[in-house]
Amino acid sequence: MILQQAAHAFTAPLRCVNGHAVFASATGIGEALFVFVGVVTTAVLLLAANTSFSDFPRLFFFLARDEYAPHQFRRLGDRLAYSNGIIMLAFFSCLLLFIFQGDVSRLIPLYAIGVFVAFTMSQAGMVVRWLKRREPGWKHGLPLNAIGMCMTCVVFVVTAVSKFPESLIIVIIVPSAVSLFLAIHRHYVDAQEQRTTEIPTEPGRVRPVCIVPIDQVNNVAFQSLALARSLSDQVIAVHVCFDPNHMALLRARWEAWGNHVPLVIVESPYRSILRPLLHYIDAIDKQLTDRTLVIVLPELVATRWWHQLLHNQFPLRLKAALLFRPGTVVVSVPYHLQRRRRRKQTDLEAL
Repeated sequence: MILQQAAHAFTAPLRCVNGHAVFASATGIGEALFVFVGVVTTAVLLLAANTSFSDFPRLFFFLARDEYAPHQFRRLGDRLAYSNGIIMLAFFSCLLLFIFQGDVSRLIPLYAIGVFVAFTMSQAGMVVRWLKRREPGWKHGLPLNAIGMCMTCVVFVVTAVSKFPESLIIVIIVPSAVSLFLAIHRHYVDAQEQRTTEIPTEPGRVRPVCIVPIDQVNNVAFQSLALARSLSDQVIAVHVCFDPNHMALLRARWEAWGNHVPLVIVESPYRSILRPLLHYIDAIDKQLTDRTLVIVLPELVATRWWHQLLHNQFPLRLKAALLFRPGTVVVSVPYHLQRRRRRKQTDLEAL
């Protein structure tokens, strides 16, 4: 349905009744002139569409540069274009086509209102500039810009009133967009003022203490403990447990391993793991106020993405909880599983 209406809109210039009436009296070349007008009109519309996709991303780049839009719109893509702005424009264009069912007669008022609002605002900006700076030639430029502002404003008001159901969306979108840009700018200003360092900036003053949450005594835990020992001389292995039998078995395995790192077992009577661990981290932070907490998280990485769903997602939950905790550094230590074929090849190479 939408594709049919879009095709109808694309060929509308070729079926223009007014154009056919103008060239109907011309003998011989009337049809050719009618087709020529349709082709030129289509080319102009294509040029206008290309202009939107060229200039709208650049406009958002300037807004992002001045911190009135998200910083993601400042990034150039692989093809040296502002890809994020192009993607956003394409998304909203498809959204408008879906809302208005591809009816060009309902979309043209939106375009006209948007254009004359921009013209009115630009002319008003020039009027304010002339009045404030009074640069050379302002007496001639001020009346011209004031007349242009009034004319475009009248066209905007007439179009908005005559096409009220369709123009209502522009009347709502433009003030909302301006309010959104101002809110984004206030956020960036506040973020700049609130930006502080929670960890010493001099390497000699950074004294880390590493906390390694472990689940089992295995190679995954040993790998994380080895990395933690390379970062700090003070390493604490933490295990949250609610089963006394499992607690005794873990202590026995830890002693058999050699007890190279202190092991702290936190009892959880309500079978909760995340909350007792966070309470323990808070307690260590209060005791060691002059140290930097480094949480070393062992993470098992499966060979298939859907295999990852079969394993424990506790490291992700813990990282999400620690993300908003000031002064805490989180280090992820991945432990990648290997396929059996690779292991067999490694064994053959060893032989």
